[in-house]
Amino acid sequence: MQSRPRIQIGISCRGLKLLKYHKYQSLGFSQAINSIYKHVTETELQNNIASPIFVTRLNLEYYFEEKQIITAEIFQCEQEDREDSHLLGFVQCTVGRVIHSGGQVEQPLISDEQQKKYLKHADPSMPTTVVVCIREDPFYKENICLKMQGFNLDKKDFFGKSDPYVTIYRRNERGKLQKCCRSEVIKNTLFPDFRPIPICLDKLCGGNIDCELYFRCFAGGGRVRTSEEVDTELDDLIGEFTTTVSDLLRADENGLEFKVRSSKKQFANKSVYPMGLLNVKLYFAQTKYSFLDYIFGGTSINVVVGVDLSNHAAAAQLSKTRQIEMAQSCNEYGVAIQAVMEILQEYDSDQLFPAFGFGSKLSTGGKICNKYPLSGDANNYFCKGMAGVLEAYRRSFDVLHLAGPVCFSPIVRDVSETAKRNKDAENYYVLLILTNGTVDDWIETKKAVIEASFLPISIIVIGIGGGNFSDMEILDQDFGLLKVGQEQACRDNVQFVQMRRFLRMAADGTDNLRWSKVALAKEVLAELPSQMMDYFERSHLAPSHTVPGQPRLLRNLADPIWWRQFTQPFPSPVRGERNTSSETKQSGMDTGRLLEELEEDQLDHPQSVVPAVQAPATQSKPLPDADPSYRLGERLTSNAHLAGVRCLSASLVGESSGPPRSTHRVPSVKSDDTNTTSKDRGNPFPHVRRQMSLGPAFHSSTSGRKLPGTYEQVSRKPSTSEK
Repeated sequence: MQSRPRIQIGISCRGLKLLKYHKYQSLGFSQAINSIYKHVTETELQNNIASPIFVTRLNLEYYFEEKQIITAEIFQCEQEDREDSHLLGFVQCTVGRVIHSGGQVEQPLISDEQQKKYLKHADPSMPTTVVVCIREDPFYKENICLKMQGFNLDKKDFFGKSDPYVTIYRRNERGKLQKCCRSEVIKNTLFPDFRPIPICLDKLCGGNIDCELYFRCFAGGGRVRTSEEVDTELDDLIGEFTTTVSDLLRADENGLEFKVRSSKKQFANKSVYPMGLLNVKLYFAQTKYSFLDYIFGGTSINVVVGVDLSNHAAAAQLSKTRQIEMAQSCNEYGVAIQAVMEILQEYDSDQLFPAFGFGSKLSTGGKICNKYPLSGDANNYFCKGMAGVLEAYRRSFDVLHLAGPVCFSPIVRDVSETAKRNKDAENYYVLLILTNGTVDDWIETKKAVIEASFLPISIIVIGIGGGNFSDMEILDQDFGLLKVGQEQACRDNVQFVQMRRFLRMAADGTDNLRWSKVALAKEVLAELPSQMMDYFERSHLAPSHTVPGQPRLLRNLADPIWWRQFTQPFPSPVRGERNTSSETKQSGMDTGRLLEELEEDQLDHPQSVVPAVQAPATQSKPLPDADPSYRLGERLTSNAHLAGVRCLSASLVGESSGPPRSTHRVPSVKSDDTNTTSKDRGNPFPHVRRQMSLGPAFHSSTSGRKLPGTYEQVSRKPSTSEK
């Protein structure tokens, strides 16, 4: 079973300056599961500078099917024990949004008037911002291969040659040897060439690249066995040696060679001792990508909603009993839409979702609708965010009546037509169907689902009510791929879940029932990442853009300097008339060095774009002497005042989330983040909204970006005393 991907989160601030009598800062991360926040970690203390970059990283597991919220609180204090800390403000964002934005977002610090008195802004027009950076931990990515090859190994069989295999061990916390991995058994050879073993560094060395690895080469003794049937207690030891992952990472492309000899065997004539060698090397698997590589690389998950309205009717035409049943059913529809789209909307750039109803007819004219836009506008079928879909669904009650037939195939085929025009790694489509179990075009629906299995489409079917869902179980394909005649699906791209399974007793001890949206979302979205990866691997599609912040060479993983820069923010353009990139270096570096770093970043990420910045040729107004952080090339002089950052934690949020629970009073401030476009959210990959085949286009406007411009060095004239 593949382990959970892990991410590392780094925090930095821009435009932050404390008053002089405050000596320390601290930053805090908080983690929340089902709206219960939990303190996780604290950062180190830093000097009182305008743009600190905190070295301490937050490590946590990534859950696609849950809403993970990061809450970072910035404090200031006067003592190193941090007991007199005061809250300056906080920022809050979801992990999914940061990852889909390319791994970095910048948000203004949220604070009230009471907290702002501790801040001293060098320029009121530039608010204090916090940069949140997320990278996938390279130690947990299975994109590294271990290759071994033997030369002239010792012969252990009396007749014939040996059947060698290699087992790798490391010592655990209690000092005992623990098996990490092993190769397959190659029969009747003294020159085995083992197949590459995909492995993550955490499994190989437990996160410590300096720990010793024990390589032991055994001979199978000529017994007939498969590669899984090995017994180190009975097999003969050919030889063994030790090394470290750090040595393997720093080796060249040819790897390292080790002498393989057994200490148990003695030779009378040492000159004829068989000199067995084993070559070991690590290398990147160039075609092995993770799910996060595609999301970091700009893949957008486009959701299309289809609601079965055959169980709905105008309330005036129903009896009271039927009205109660319909109200309960509508509650199920709303809960299902909210549980799924609350997660998926974070991975859509513009958050415009097509929503349609089928299995009903209009109250005026009596026309049967197999694809009725829930927005009520045939020329604009998009709904803004999850709230827009819910509002459009509730408005449809007054204009639709119960009717048949209930057909799935029209909406499935329309989404397929759109996916045919966008068969790349930038777009993946998720069709969310809510139904009561009735399907009248069963054969056509199966054919449409089979056709969709060859396209970047996943279909999520949620059964509402207590109807017969046997047909939906067949579509789920858990017991075999779908087949109609000679046509057969190439992969399982359908997930069916029955809503009634997620009724729970109320937590207050009463007999009331409630819906568990957290459990529903986990079940519904559990297979979506694997379905996406299955399609991308079958189609041989690489991520659309270069994944930021990942090592290009194996030796980077053994370099402490690279790890310190791993979660630092990307170079940013000049904000106003000040260059914040020089501030993040915490010293007055010259502008030529800044340009070199931007050019190196462009080489690291050739497909990412950076806006052009042109520095003024002459300085029209002298820089104020009161704030030395204004000057490029001059070191900050606040040596007497230190700043530290306390880290609370990262947040896993289930059904609902609230403001961070700290001991300081922070007013709830409503942010407009959820309605921002990809440009506003700092997405480094300009995304063009793909046109659905169901109606007119609504393209999100994103401005083009250019390569880095030129910078002119700003220097300070020496004073008379300096001359």
